[in-house]
Amino acid sequence: MTQAGRGIRNVVITMSDSNGNTRTATSTSFGYYRFTEVAAGETYVFTAKGKRFSFKQNSQVHSILEDIDEINFVTSEQSLLHFDQ
Repeated sequence: MTQAGRGIRNVVITMSDSNGNTRTATSTSFGYYRFTEVAAGETYVFTAKGKRFSFKQNSQVHSILEDIDEINFVTSEQSLLHFDQ
C-alpha cells in the first residue's frame, strides 16, 4: 500500500517456507492478495516486488499460528516512475 493507505495493484508477493518452496500471489486493484492452504505452525518469508514502487521493508518473516487477515507492505517515499520533461 502507499503511505496514504491506498492499495497497489500488480504487486507480486512471494511466500517462501524453510525448505525453499515458494508460492506467489499478485495483488488486486485494491491491493489485496491471498494465499490458501498455508500450514499452521510454520515460518514463512513474505517478499513484495512491484514494477512501479519500492517498499520500506520488502521482506517480512511471519510464524503462522492461525489465519492472518493482513500482512502489509508499505511503499517508500517515491514511486520508481520517472518522467522526462
